[in-house]
This record gives sequence, C-alpha cells and structure tokens, in this order.
Amino acid sequence: LDEICYELDAYNSDELAIVIVNSTQPLGIDLYALEMFEENGIGKEDLDNGVMLLISTEEGLWRIEVGYGLEGLLNDAKVGTIGRTYLEPYLEVEDYYPGIFYTVAALVEELTSETTTDGGIPLFGWHIDKWHLALAIIVFLSLAVVTKGRILFWIGGILTRGKFGGGRSGGGGAKGRF
Repeated sequence: LDEICYELDAYNSDELAIVIVNSTQPLGIDLYALEMFEENGIGKEDLDNGVMLLISTEEGLWRIEVGYGLEGLLNDAKVGTIGRTYLEPYLEVEDYYPGIFYTVAALVEELTSETTTDGGIPLFGWHIDKWHLALAIIVFLSLAVVTKGRILFWIGGILTRGKFGGGRSGGGGAKGRF
C-alpha cells in the first residue's frame, strides 16, 4: 500500500493517506478526519490534491476525505460508492487488508484516469470538448464587451459571496458504517 501511494505521488503529485484508528471520539469521524487531514498536510499546499481514507475500528466507521483540488474528480457520490462497494463488505467481516487494498486501487484508478479518448478537456469532473470551451470563452468575452466589463464584477460577487478567508479544509468526502 505504501508503494502504491508513493507511485501515485510520483505519477501526478496526488497524495493518498491511509489512517486506521481505534476511535475518533470525542470529535466524531467527520471532525476527526478534517483535523487529521489539515494537521498532516495531506496533498500539496498549492494544489489541495490529497485524499485520506480513515477507518475507526471500534466505532465501525469509515470516511474518505477529499481535498478541494480533487473534488471535481472524486465527488462525494463517487467516493461514497467506492467505499460502499470495495471497503464495507470486507470491513463487515473484519478482513481489513483486502478492503483497504481494493478501495485504494479504486481511488488510484480514478485519480490516474483523467485522459479522455475524444480529445476533451477534464474540467471539474466533466469532460468538455475543446470547441465548447472556445464557444464559452467567446460568449463570455462578448458579454464583457457589451456590458463594458460590468459582468466581471457581477461574477466576482457571486464567486466571493459568503466566503471568509482561512485555511484549506479537506473538502468533500463520504462516510459509512460497517
């Protein structure tokens, strides 16, 4: 498992951590995962490209925490499916290694399969054709000219509404019980 994680880092700089604890109390698995993710700096600071698999044996809980930079590729639904498909069946019978191995393999497969066969561009988990991207840029620039740049302030207001600085958290993820 260590070698797989090191190879992933060497391949595309994504970082994958596996954490097994007896208990996450008194914090609970969500807060424990978030604090563990941030304290250990999983993922590159400027890319937020970390993933952490956390298993709490006494509580019978698991969580996959995903950094902001990978949420487009590993959304909550996808990591939830991976956990329920590859991890839970093995954890239920206390056969930890195969469950962890197959879960890590599924995560690595998702993290290394960004290429598309149709020449599209992977963007936030979607594959966009190059001509669609070019058309969107042309429409945006046209709107910027027509509104004399005011659309940029409007979009900036939408993007920053409700955001208050601070450090990067683990982002999305999924959890389950076994």
